Amino acid sequence: MRWLKWRRQTEADAAGTASAAAAIPPRHIGRFRVFLAALLCLANAAVSGLLLLQHHGEQRAVAAVSQVCGEGAQSGCEVVARSSYSQIRGIPLAAIGLFFYLSLALLLLLSTMAGPETADAAGGLSLVALIVAMAVDVVLLGVQMVAIRAFCRLCLLTYAVTALALVTLLPARRDGTVVGRAATRADGRLALGAWVVMVALLGAAVLASESTLSYREKARSVTMRAEELAMLVNGLDMKQTRQRNWYRKSA
Repeated sequence: MRWLKWRRQTEADAAGTASAAAAIPPRHIGRFRVFLAALLCLANAAVSGLLLLQHHGEQRAVAAVSQVCGEGAQSGCEVVARSSYSQIRGIPLAAIGLFFYLSLALLLLLSTMAGPETADAAGGLSLVALIVAMAVDVVLLGVQMVAIRAFCRLCLLTYAVTALALVTLLPARRDGTVVGRAATRADGRLALGAWVVMVALLGAAVLASESTLSYREKARSVTMRAEELAMLVNGLDMKQTRQRNWYRKSA
């Protein structure tokens, strides 16, 4: 009998504790942290866009990067951009970074327009994505250190900003049910649906921009080769003209 009373009392205490825990409202991450993380992702997207332009030889971007990293052989950014590790299957890592950080920024900004549950879900998803990105950044840092033996200062800047965004979203670490709860709300479904559509459009825009930049780079290369060939031909003509003039004077 005593054992039965003890068991019933334990079950009652456990039920009371569970009900009390359920009565406590969950702490939300807060829109300020979400907005700050979105701004950090936008900053990384801007740097990635600059590196993408520099990768394809756009003059203004090259000049801007040179002011930070140096010029010519002294530019670690240029050495990294020209290495075989700067792209995957023909797609520059800068283009992937541009798409990734813009996608996260869109998710976080859209969540600020919905309820706190949606912000929690967006913060949790972005936190997981940033953890993966941080692991990739560590690998890329090792590649620069061991394989390339040169450091891109702007790349290192993106690594630091990623770490800062990750720390900003640390309070968003929750169980996976937070995403499910956000999906049950109308504002959450609307924000997530809009994000999926915008990410698809963003991916198409980034691919189109990459194709355009590649075409411009190839066109500039052809133009430069034509100019070099013209200069070479003109140089030979000048030499022939000088030889003819010398022969006439000698005669």
